[in-house]
Amino acid sequence: MTDTPVTDSYLATIELADAIFAKRLGAASWTAASSADKAKALQMATASIDSQTYTGMKYLSTQARQFPRKYPRDPEVTADPWGGVINYDSYGYVYESTDVPDDVLLACALEALALIDYYSSSSTSPIDEADLIAKGVKSFSLGKLSMSFGGSFALQSGFRSKEAFDLLDKYVECSVLIT
Repeated sequence: MTDTPVTDSYLATIELADAIFAKRLGAASWTAASSADKAKALQMATASIDSQTYTGMKYLSTQARQFPRKYPRDPEVTADPWGGVINYDSYGYVYESTDVPDDVLLACALEALALIDYYSSSSTSPIDEADLIAKGVKSFSLGKLSMSFGGSFALQSGFRSKEAFDLLDKYVECSVLIT
């Protein structure tokens, strides 16, 4: 079996996403999707991730994607936020790795799955929570059913997967490294 490359995506092949979903429940729509749709979903997920504002800066100013990232060193902070893996570039910026973090790769896959689910004609969800949040709905009632939206997920910008959003939230909140 050969790998199916995906351009403009954090996950370079469809098989990398397939491997992630092989270990998770609830990914039947991913398995059923065509390779072309999987590639499109991974590209769209990457675009959603890259459209966000994160602390720090791109590791290389010339890189196309938002990740990997580096951060200004705060001399007041002595704790390593990455658990013992800290590096300094020649300008004194700190970074964990020159690779895209695993959380970003997982978030890309999860957002791609949420996009497949959303655009799938077999979707049976009568209420699309992410769509309502994106439109600014805070709560609604329908007969005996009522829903309220709040918390950080309501502040998301364009994500369909709350889990993907939560994985990336720490890169927005990485202020421990900022001077």
